[in-house]
Amino acid sequence: MRTAYGAGAGQGRGRSRTDLKVYGMKDDASAQTVRDALARLDGVTEVRLDILSRRVSVSHAGLPGIPQTICETLRNIGFRALQKA
Repeated sequence: MRTAYGAGAGQGRGRSRTDLKVYGMKDDASAQTVRDALARLDGVTEVRLDILSRRVSVSHAGLPGIPQTICETLRNIGFRALQKA
């Protein structure tokens, strides 16, 4: 199942994307928890989820520290995230 949140679809100037594998995201309820937590972060414009592969793609402002904030937020709500290179 793939779902998306947000208005920004492109990688415009000053935009970045962080791709993660999120362990513990196994159903619609856990995906909604992940989506809601990430959508509240400053600078996040879009959250895309694929529950079956446990992948999350977050489009956000191209500011330093946002990828770390994303991973920390997921840890704080009980998920383990590995950032894709």
